[in-house]
Amino acid sequence: MVSGTTALIQADLAAAAPANIVIYVNSKRSSAKLIRDSEGKLLFLLSKLRPGRNRVELRRGREIIAHENLRAYPLAGPIFSGPRQEPWLCQTDAFTLPDGTMMPKARNADCAVPSVVSFMYLSQAGGFRPLVDPIGRPADMARTTTKEGKLVDFIIRVETGTVDRGIYQYAVLFDPRQDADGSPFKPPSAWNRSLVYGFGGSCGPGYHQGTSMVPVLHAPTLAKGYAVASSTLNVWGNICNSVVSAEALTMVKAKIITTIGAIRHTIGIGISGGAKAQFQIADNYPGLLDGILPGIQAEGPDGVTSTAATVDCSLLVHYFNETARLSWTYDQKTAVAGWAGWNVCEATAPAPRSVPAAAVARDVARPPRLSLSWHGMFSPYYVTASAHQPANAVGCDASIPAGQIYGRLRNPHGVRCDVYSSQRNIWGERPDRPGTPRRPLDNVGLQYGLLAFQSGRISADQFIELNASIGGYDDDGNIVAERTSADDAALAIAYGSGQVTMGSGGLQAIPIIDLRMYTETNPDLHNRLGSFVTRARLRAHGDLSNFVIYTFPASAMESVNGQALDDMQAWLNRIDADRSDIARSVKIRRNRGALTDTCWDSDGVPFAEPADPTASNRCNGLYPVHANPRIAAGMPTRLDVLKCAMKPIDPAEYRQPLTDAQLSRLRAIFPSGICDFSKPGIGSRPLAGVWLNYAVPGAPVASGSNGDVR
Repeated sequence: MVSGTTALIQADLAAAAPANIVIYVNSKRSSAKLIRDSEGKLLFLLSKLRPGRNRVELRRGREIIAHENLRAYPLAGPIFSGPRQEPWLCQTDAFTLPDGTMMPKARNADCAVPSVVSFMYLSQAGGFRPLVDPIGRPADMARTTTKEGKLVDFIIRVETGTVDRGIYQYAVLFDPRQDADGSPFKPPSAWNRSLVYGFGGSCGPGYHQGTSMVPVLHAPTLAKGYAVASSTLNVWGNICNSVVSAEALTMVKAKIITTIGAIRHTIGIGISGGAKAQFQIADNYPGLLDGILPGIQAEGPDGVTSTAATVDCSLLVHYFNETARLSWTYDQKTAVAGWAGWNVCEATAPAPRSVPAAAVARDVARPPRLSLSWHGMFSPYYVTASAHQPANAVGCDASIPAGQIYGRLRNPHGVRCDVYSSQRNIWGERPDRPGTPRRPLDNVGLQYGLLAFQSGRISADQFIELNASIGGYDDDGNIVAERTSADDAALAIAYGSGQVTMGSGGLQAIPIIDLRMYTETNPDLHNRLGSFVTRARLRAHGDLSNFVIYTFPASAMESVNGQALDDMQAWLNRIDADRSDIARSVKIRRNRGALTDTCWDSDGVPFAEPADPTASNRCNGLYPVHANPRIAAGMPTRLDVLKCAMKPIDPAEYRQPLTDAQLSRLRAIFPSGICDFSKPGIGSRPLAGVWLNYAVPGAPVASGSNGDVR
């Protein structure tokens, strides 16, 4: 699969002499030549490929000694993400270039503009400034020593352009006096041939190109010799879709490769939704990322299972504030929600609480600071079809005209602003309601507050009333009295396509350093639980020795992130140096070296000990592990059940006594039974394959490619 009309191709000709080889494309002799780059790779650059299928042959005389079929896709996409989302708002003229000027206005519906190259330098006072004369050297220019020991002027080449209808940007150390601009055969001399690729968080429904992007002018990373890149389509707040993010990564990498040369390693980095994107891309589109540094993923490695737990927040708020007849304390609400405090969900002052004696980190000892709660920020707007910014923090971006937004009566054919609509190609549409995506959202049979009841923190009457009144969401995200029932086809797609990320695809063959910045001392859904959800899922498919967890306070973010990047690069280098004839997954595990689970206190002191949520150790004392509403309802740590199998109510399973009247009421609340978490979720099935194509919405199929686009 080729992005655009240009491709850099590597040939392994063994003993064949390159000078005697002629390149043919579609049976016509090409002017392309085989050239060895600085690492000895034999490469050739093809341009003017025709749309669709192209046959490339290497001939020696009349003999075809190698051949390959390439399928060229438009630079505007799509490749495998399926039909393009419409409407789509171009925003290039609202995107700021590194020198402070704006990109030009898009010239067509594909949002395409010519690429712009800017040269910047780091001043000795800090901060990047435009290098007006690329040959000149300002007096205040800083210098840097790369990880390879090269002392160079701190000049950065930044390229900004458009692919896949998004805006991309990448930056790399560059010496305009000696480096060849735009030649993949002569990469920039200070580049270490590794790419750090940024993924942004949040979760938005799309319909616009986006102007927010993970910054590529990150001095500490560039100083070491890495290239840094991202795209607006790699920010989940712009479009919350792991398949689109994978496609954008594919096309941006192709741009970089054909411009500055082959990439040795691509390392993903990013927090929250950006962490989930890394996990899902690594598992479902292996080969795009060589190592990942995911940070503070909430509730696990994908958006599908975490969305369900997140929007439970507003169901609980609605019950406690609108329908409850019984009184509830702050601590009881916390027990039902599972999070560090009820104010994670609803902005309300917590009851005074004692700090664990082992909590020596200042960030833990500090009392909670109220901030924007998840109810009113992400919940219920992840599932609300009419959610529109700036009224809400998520939903359709403020740039989308209000008149285009969906309303059941006002505008039934308008754009839907729930996250499932941003993934319509994945789920397909409901046949009984065109335009409405299928949903894997479900809470039928879920006993909210079960663990709180079992432990005696809430009464039987509270437990019963909560479950009788909790309700669910209708097709448009409105809270209704009935529980939410998932679409059967969506459940099958969720598991089979890897939208529920279980780690059975590419995640077993990639090094992972999980960057768990601890944020639970303030109202924050980005709980430490997410790291253990991911680890529990991967345990079913491997021995976890490719997965290291670093836990640290916010004050140590920059230093630990920098160390993690160095640790990942060293790990990948050791893997490369391992020339043994064994599986890559084995090489990853045996070349981990001394890397191990570690936590840091607020003074920067590290403690190396296994990350175990049940252990009585120093790290858990510093950074307590909490739950969420679904874990608090009895779901196992894997959090991989979208719709549960059912079982009859058995009084013997409850640790508090229930009267006959109470049991009768429970059976009326759960006429089909309660969740049986000893069984797999309904629709659960093995991963259908990797590199799936969504050309037909709701019907993913194999792409017909080996997926290796490096």
